[in-house]
Amino acid sequence: MHFEGRDLRNKFDVEIKTKNYLERTLTLLKEGQVYVIFDGGTGTISEFGMAWGLAKLYFGHHKPLILYGKFWENIMQAFKDNMILRPEELEVYKIVESVDGVLQAVSDFEQELKHGQHRHVKATTDDFSI
Repeated sequence: MHFEGRDLRNKFDVEIKTKNYLERTLTLLKEGQVYVIFDGGTGTISEFGMAWGLAKLYFGHHKPLILYGKFWENIMQAFKDNMILRPEELEVYKIVESVDGVLQAVSDFEQELKHGQHRHVKATTDDFSI
């Protein structure tokens, strides 16, 4: 699937227009509550990297990441095998393969927060200004 641009069948509550890629990415990071990351190109990797980096920096107050598709297992394994990662960096995402998996992951994150099983306190709505 290709998720670039706007699909007219995809209904939304509010349209937010930005001037450029950086402003778009920062707006996504600020406005999102949970990030679902699909397959894509370098822009997807960039946005995921920023969200993952913020999850590390703000661990305990970060926003959950849901990686959609089995291919993410190989990508994340490559990171584990070749990068220096802290244990909490592996706690901020879940890999799913279906819409039902997304809904379950959101529910799981909510339960982890509610019962203190995950070290989130709450999702932040603070501005990520540079």
